[in-house]
Amino acid sequence: MLIADRPLREALDRLGGRGRAGTRRLTRMLEEGEFQLPVPGSRFERRLLHFIEAHSLRMPERQHVISGDGGEPVARVDFAYPDLMVAIECDGKKHHFGRDDWEGDLARRSRLAALGWRVVHISWDMLANRPQELRELLQGVLGQSPLL
Repeated sequence: MLIADRPLREALDRLGGRGRAGTRRLTRMLEEGEFQLPVPGSRFERRLLHFIEAHSLRMPERQHVISGDGGEPVARVDFAYPDLMVAIECDGKKHHFGRDDWEGDLARRSRLAALGWRVVHISWDMLANRPQELRELLQGVLGQSPLL
């Protein structure tokens, strides 16, 4: 869902305030330009973003378009760290299950690899049931040492 910045600020001014749950967080999100960023496309993506934030990992760019050498768009990835040339894809069965999806995903991954990008695939099971494994994977990809 896209949110218009000005009406949200007006509602916060009118309804927010000391002692109102969420006021401080919403104010911070507005100040940091959170609502000007591309909106994650799925519940899975939103949950992964919360996971990244909760584990103090570096926040990725959202819905990042990767272009080829000639500037043509090659792929839009769920999340990216362009300076590291790392893309993160939330791979749910809904959009990556059939033969055509599988073939298309392979071709897309090959094009990204040819451009020098590493693609990390996250499953719902990993996010929901193996958080320690996921945290260690992301820390390794980002070059962040594990938290003690």
